[in-house]
Amino acid sequence: MPRIIAAALLALLAATPAQAQGQGGNTCRGRVLIANVTQASGPGNTVFYAVTLLNGTQDRVTLDVGFSGFPGAVTVYSPTLTNVPLEPRGGTREHRFGRGTLGLLDTAAVARVYDSQAGGGPTVRIGNCRLG
Repeated sequence: MPRIIAAALLALLAATPAQAQGQGGNTCRGRVLIANVTQASGPGNTVFYAVTLLNGTQDRVTLDVGFSGFPGAVTVYSPTLTNVPLEPRGGTREHRFGRGTLGLLDTAAVARVYDSQAGGGPTVRIGNCRLG
């Protein structure tokens, strides 16, 4: 998994460094990457769901993360995390956001949404990115 994260970060930094640095407002696209949505085994048939975020800017970024559209059998700990800090240039943060049972959710099918409202299915959304 670290190679996947490193490759994703390199792609983000190589593709958008000037754009990411020059964007105004609270735009997240081109600044922060939703690198992974994963699951880890817990006791019995329990799995825990997590999201990994990567900062592609030279500055510290603070953002909001939302989780919506998950099946009722998935327990989402909080639908919104506010003021999540990411350290500069490749800073990563993993947040465990919920739990469920084995086979309940295909994490590859979870939508990753930047700067807009979430769609109908399981979605991780980031927005309101602030530099500094």
